[in-house]
Amino acid sequence: MKNGWRPAECQTRTSETQEELGMSSVALKDYPDATFNGFTKRLRPKNNIEILPEYAGFYFRSPRFRATVTSMASITTRASLNNGMLSELTVVIPLLPEQRAIASVLSSLDDKIDLLHRQNKTLEAMAETLFRQWFVEGADEGWEEGKIPDEFDFTMGLSPPGESYNEEGIGIPMYQGNADFEFRFPKRRVFTTDPKRFAEQFDTLISVRAPVGAQNMADERCCIGRGVAAFRYNLNSEWMGDSPL
Repeated sequence: MKNGWRPAECQTRTSETQEELGMSSVALKDYPDATFNGFTKRLRPKNNIEILPEYAGFYFRSPRFRATVTSMASITTRASLNNGMLSELTVVIPLLPEQRAIASVLSSLDDKIDLLHRQNKTLEAMAETLFRQWFVEGADEGWEEGKIPDEFDFTMGLSPPGESYNEEGIGIPMYQGNADFEFRFPKRRVFTTDPKRFAEQFDTLISVRAPVGAQNMADERCCIGRGVAAFRYNLNSEWMGDSPL
């Protein structure tokens, strides 16, 4: 099985941005016909290592491990990891009963998170129906149409240097794209001490990298990376200032 995946294997990939480096996926069963490209690395436990695939999946996605991975990355045109860097990483492998307990608790939390995501999808569908009724089906013939440059000021994002990123809340929140967007407002995930471009409170944030077009509203002043553009109504930039949202 030259290119197949076996249980407990992890893929760690290169990326255009440092904060997306080291994302992983663990195979929970055999995939004999699966393969992977040059942007990924396959990690396979040695025969004398007892590690549950479920535990490995959570461990390689943990903030501590991810922070270690990104701190070791080299950046030229892309953020990347080589075999030498990976060989320096340490992995915490408790006894199997403890691995099972950890995986069980985190799996339960994952199930609850999945339920909340599905509830959000239902709410989003309801909101989309209302928006369509208000702005498409119920549009007044007297409404005027305008082009975005005529009605809005917009700022294209610019990513700060990778070494300024942190997850400890130091500096200003930074949003890079769809991965940071939630139902209405973006989630605070990454911060930067060297912001380059800004969005102001109540600006509309739009993802300009795939998946393109996802939207959120900034609930505070923030840094926007190159995956995001910020739009602000140019006739009154404080028109949302008294909004209860």
